[in-house]
Amino acid sequence: MSNPYLGRFDIRLWIFIIFDVALSVTSVSDISLADNHAAHLIAYGQLWEALNPWYWTQQPYKLWLLYAQLSTLLLCYVAARKRRILWRTYWLAQWTQVLWWGTHWTENITVTAFSWLGAVNPAWALLEILQKLPVTISGIPSDRLQCALSCGPRYDWIHLATYGILAFWVLYPLTEWIVARRRADGPDIFESHGMIENTPSTSPAAPYDEPSRNAGPSFPRRVFRKIRKDSDAGRSRT
Repeated sequence: MSNPYLGRFDIRLWIFIIFDVALSVTSVSDISLADNHAAHLIAYGQLWEALNPWYWTQQPYKLWLLYAQLSTLLLCYVAARKRRILWRTYWLAQWTQVLWWGTHWTENITVTAFSWLGAVNPAWALLEILQKLPVTISGIPSDRLQCALSCGPRYDWIHLATYGILAFWVLYPLTEWIVARRRADGPDIFESHGMIENTPSTSPAAPYDEPSRNAGPSFPRRVFRKIRKDSDAGRSRT
């Protein structure tokens, strides 16, 4: 049986599939990554290195990033369709990925690929932080730290804008999660996730779910029902 969330054409999904495929063909990966690799220097963490194989190449690296991006795009789309995240979060997350492709900052694609999941659980923000910080299992090697501070210009307006976007994807999902938690009625973990019947969900999309489920019939429908009831009562008397 086909997946009900992927079984029909939806422009909200396909627009980003088209963008990702087209930009993966036309864009050029950051060439400074190849220079850093040749010098045995890397400015990012060991987690980033594991999630970015072949980062010193062009075509193999972009093919891997395209596969990773399309996979997380589908996951994000299903999460939005199932109201686990807001559509606003979906749009912001995917346009951010398109921005990385278009500006050749492809090394940031995996950094923010899962950041939107922070709206479901803030622990996912660690994926972004651990990728960007020059951290390895053994600590913070001096060569990675030195490269992070000095490999290329780091304080021009483009880099500062990039840092702002990365900071946004740590703070914004956390804000969504906090707002969702405050809408929960009680501290019980099952209630806070809507797993008990007739309890409000703490999903960021809950405001779109709760009114239709708990508010009862709308005012026009109540008026229509009263008119029909009075009409049926009049017919029974005749």
